[in-house]
Amino acid sequence: MPGAEIIAFDDDDLELKAGLIRARARLDAVRNNQNRPDGAAQSVHAQAGIRRGGLGLARGVRQLVTGLVMICAAGMGLHALPVLTEFVITGGVNGATVGTFDGGGATLTSISDLADTSAADRQYVAQYFKPTVSGSYSFGLSKSNEDTVLILYSGTFNPSSPSTNALSLNDDPTAPYGAGGVVMEACGAQISYCPRITTNLTANTTYHIVITSYAPNMTVSDGVKFYIYGEPVTVGATIEEEEAEAAKIVAAPVKVARVVKTQTKIIMAKMSNFDSRFLRDARTRHIRQQQLAADSTAARPVSGKGPAASMTPAPSDFRLAGSMDDHGHAFSGGMTSSVRAGNSDANIVIFGDFVHTRDRGVSDTEQVNAKIALEQPMGPHTTGGGFVGASAGGGKIRGATPGDHDFSSVSVGAYAVHSPSERFHVAGVASVSLTRNKMKLKDGADDLRSTFDINTASIGLNATGLAKIYRVKRLRLSSDRYADWPDGSSNHLIEDTRDIELWPTFMLDYSHSEFDNDGSSLVSGGVTTAITPIVKDSSRLTLRASPELKFNIERLNSTLPGNKLTLAPSVICEWTRAERNTSECGLGFGLNLTDRTGANRLLKFELQNVESRRDMAASLQLSIPF
Repeated sequence: MPGAEIIAFDDDDLELKAGLIRARARLDAVRNNQNRPDGAAQSVHAQAGIRRGGLGLARGVRQLVTGLVMICAAGMGLHALPVLTEFVITGGVNGATVGTFDGGGATLTSISDLADTSAADRQYVAQYFKPTVSGSYSFGLSKSNEDTVLILYSGTFNPSSPSTNALSLNDDPTAPYGAGGVVMEACGAQISYCPRITTNLTANTTYHIVITSYAPNMTVSDGVKFYIYGEPVTVGATIEEEEAEAAKIVAAPVKVARVVKTQTKIIMAKMSNFDSRFLRDARTRHIRQQQLAADSTAARPVSGKGPAASMTPAPSDFRLAGSMDDHGHAFSGGMTSSVRAGNSDANIVIFGDFVHTRDRGVSDTEQVNAKIALEQPMGPHTTGGGFVGASAGGGKIRGATPGDHDFSSVSVGAYAVHSPSERFHVAGVASVSLTRNKMKLKDGADDLRSTFDINTASIGLNATGLAKIYRVKRLRLSSDRYADWPDGSSNHLIEDTRDIELWPTFMLDYSHSEFDNDGSSLVSGGVTTAITPIVKDSSRLTLRASPELKFNIERLNSTLPGNKLTLAPSVICEWTRAERNTSECGLGFGLNLTDRTGANRLLKFELQNVESRRDMAASLQLSIPF
């Protein structure tokens, strides 16, 4: 906020102001004459003049009346002349603060809505001020980029409890808009979206004004024009330092907690996706081994002697993938490699990926994940293994409280894949992980620092099976060959189709994370103050169901690098329990090109809209066997 204030008057105000200044000057002159040592002598001469004629009496009466009028006018000029003060509010200037709070619901129109935490967070810009004189004030916005809401607080504004101390809230005022001759522009689409509050304020009392958005998840920190019409006010950094510091200490842990929750959600989602891909690859390796064993059994001589199937590693591959949605983009690459562990049937599986993600206005992050697993048969129809994993990354945090975030994690877990029958396969994985985090944020001229741990336990289950698809084949009869075919007999044949396969697939992932604050602090003016951000434990459940249709295209072409084309429409639902409980469902569509057994996914294209029904995410993945 620029330090200078802009005071505007119309012509009538200027004339009145000039007259009052002249009246004050004449009144001061009268008072000075009364205090002069020769005042008594002047009074005597005046009385003598009155005795000498009526003209002197008339002049004395006029001077007395003029003096009373000037006194009244001077009093009016001191307390009855409102002024217009305008300035731009932006974070980090003259005590203005920027952050987010959880409240307001889908549309914020009243103070009671502030307790509704069902919608996404709202960004806010807060400024504090102190009136110099008790009286009526009008204040509001003359310009902003969004449909905004104005909230007045008595004393401190606490983002963790946005309804506490709230005195008044306005969404859309009634015409005429503005006050004191302020030049109105627009708030979002039109002037009527610029809020205004008129109320009585008490002198020398600190108030907070909070500017936020009518709808959640909007940006209001990019500068808004604010005005106050009334007696002069003391704004921002010129208010007592004790009050300013108290407000910072109250808001600091809330700001840290908001960033922690956002970053934790991003990191844990990436780790969950990584575990899901690992389990899917383990399942496809197992299915490939089951098919190889079935082929080997079918090729044995009747005596039972013949080559036995062994644990054969699946071909290794390298993957490149990119995705994009309305909020940002991601680029990733991964690798899977299996090698035989000595002369045993066990395999050493190396599985890893790297991901770069840009979430517009939130963060840019880079993350590397890796697992090393020892995998081996656990019977004729089961494959199992254990793994150790590690992740590391960091990035830039954007938005109202920018900064840096670095993290690293370790995990251990076990998994198993079982085939109750030749056509049905189930898989499960369980793991625990510890993620260490370090953040340094900027809040205007102050620093917010935090180190914390995230302890996570997760499980994943998926199941898939091959459902039989029958087709009716019409027989072409030859009159010579089927001369004796009975009348009325069927000329159709029902048989299994080999060119089309239906694989209904079901996936479930559940994770629970606990926050452990190792140390957080506010650094303001070289003074470090310990703060305690409060972040609730969170859990996340994801369900995905898909009827995967696989088409055998080996006989249809000789140029594509695979021989199975998979179309996979899906339904995806996510439930999150944290400070705000959410449930989201959406649709997805995938297209995969794989080898005959599905162990190598050579091409993958996917569309989905889980987080918002209006937003669509697209991803493309290429795999290169080696």
